[in-house]
Amino acid sequence: MIIPNMISLEVTTKCNGGCVMCPQSIMERRNEDMSLSDAHDIVCEAYQYGIRRLSPHGYGESTKWLYYAPFIGWVKTTFPDMKITDTTNGSMLHHDYIRDAICENVDELIVSIDGVFESTNVAIRPGINYEKVILGLGLLRTRDKRPKVILHRIRMPENRHESDELYRECWKPYADSIVFADASDLHGLNPEIKKPIRTPGRCKRPFNSVWVNVRGDVILCCRDQFSSVIYGNTHEAPLKKILEGPRRKAHQAIHETGRTEVMGLCKDCTYTG
Repeated sequence: MIIPNMISLEVTTKCNGGCVMCPQSIMERRNEDMSLSDAHDIVCEAYQYGIRRLSPHGYGESTKWLYYAPFIGWVKTTFPDMKITDTTNGSMLHHDYIRDAICENVDELIVSIDGVFESTNVAIRPGINYEKVILGLGLLRTRDKRPKVILHRIRMPENRHESDELYRECWKPYADSIVFADASDLHGLNPEIKKPIRTPGRCKRPFNSVWVNVRGDVILCCRDQFSSVIYGNTHEAPLKKILEGPRRKAHQAIHETGRTEVMGLCKDCTYTG
């Protein structure tokens, strides 16, 4: 049995972003929070199983979760060798208590910013105040102890007038690394984004990661936005039993042989990393 190297925990589906490429607004589980006790239990089980990296992120803004700061502090105190990678829209980084918690406990912070100019960013993530994002990033860079900061840009119709080179030049003072990805619309939510063309092959995610949504469902991966493939629920069974269950093993076997075209969600997915 391959031990996954990371667990993604959707601690909340509340978000202030309103991002044009995100299905959050039409998801059934929107505006929900995971309880702190459930989050503790799942992380304990994951650690006992051998998982040593946590991402407290899903289809919501993790820093908006009421228990965010105490939770990541508890993780690092209880399991010092558990690495924490988080993804944020940056909207809460100007708050001292959020920035303090991140600098003390998070190892890697991915900040999603998609444009160079404010007008571009507002068109893509209309709920975000970008003056506060820039303020928070600037304050983060003044800390001696801070996480590795990665700025992440999704290329899409709304920002294609801005080059990657211009983006790098604008944002490099705020980041240790900058990465780019192309928008992918598996569910046909945005007619301006072409549906991806799948290159058949083995995907690593069914082997190296675990994804638990806000309701405790262990699902296929982060691309399973509507939880269409559920392996089990952490309220009903131990995480170990779910991860070693027959359905997950069957899906891993399909990916092992590269026959992903037979799986509904995976057949159109372009991700293999």
